[in-house]
Amino acid sequence: QMVKRGYAPVVAPRSVTFGRLRETSRGPVQEVFLTDSSGTDWLALYTFEQQADGSWKIAGCVLTKSPGASA
Repeated sequence: QMVKRGYAPVVAPRSVTFGRLRETSRGPVQEVFLTDSSGTDWLALYTFEQQADGSWKIAGCVLTKSPGASA
């Protein structure tokens, strides 16, 4: 429910475009450009952290409106 309310553009986007994968001191960050069902553009920044077995998992997501950026 929290994801559906707080991250609706991620749950049911009209379009999705992957941007840069940036390496940071805290790990990789993936840019994802989204357009929601009403045509509003969003930028989601996904942070990843490496697990003990070497795999990578999403550690967090920051979602902001992205004026002027199209997906």
